[in-house]
Amino acid sequence: GRVVNIAPLSNNIETDNLELTQSILNAFAMDGWEEFAHKHGVKVWRRGSEDLQLGHYAEGVGPKSEGNIARFLCVRAAGKVDAPVDDVYQLFLTNDYVMRYNSICQECLDLGWLDRSTKLTWSSSKRMGPILSRDFVTRCHYRKLRDGSVVMATMSEQLPCKEQRKSGHSSKYCRMEITFAGYLLRPLQDGTQTEFNMISLANPGGVLDSPFGARLTNWLCATGPVSMVKSIREILLEQEAARPAPSSEPQLQPA
Repeated sequence: GRVVNIAPLSNNIETDNLELTQSILNAFAMDGWEEFAHKHGVKVWRRGSEDLQLGHYAEGVGPKSEGNIARFLCVRAAGKVDAPVDDVYQLFLTNDYVMRYNSICQECLDLGWLDRSTKLTWSSSKRMGPILSRDFVTRCHYRKLRDGSVVMATMSEQLPCKEQRKSGHSSKYCRMEITFAGYLLRPLQDGTQTEFNMISLANPGGVLDSPFGARLTNWLCATGPVSMVKSIREILLEQEAARPAPSSEPQLQPA
């Protein structure tokens, strides 16, 4: 992809990526999670966000600190997918499948790459009745761990994206801040299955930066992960069915 140089995001890319990745892995490992949904083989947990390690970044890097993020719950979910980690990972390298596994998303445009493993994206959510479409700019960093797991670590960046907003599907947007979000893909069953883990902490902004907004956002967080994992399973099944069957003809060996 096209590499972009945007100060201050380009100043300490690897340091910021490590900070973000560690924040997400630390959150996954913390105690205090309460299970509050279990459907279609997907478990969803929640916990308060007041004691989470959110990372420290230079001025202008990462999400804005406006609003009381402590009123929003941090949500994580886990479910098994009958496909190798690499097959699941490939779904997130392009925007081709975003609308299918994220039913709330209405547009997703790549802005460029900070480096070979860090992409900037502008996205927006659908309008929900009187609630305006939310738009957000994210840094998404891809990293493979020593045990073969893959982490996709995401947080908001403070880019205005006026052109994208002007030409977008909605006439008006409200900016949403993703404090952090991520996916952790772990290999299971000798690599034939994937444990799909996801985590999210966000402030949707506007009128949703309120007790009512917190309740609505937390409800969406309870139902969204189940729908997402189900959609990912369906996409992978379709891909598997579309693959040509292996040839049954005998293979000639060289003399």
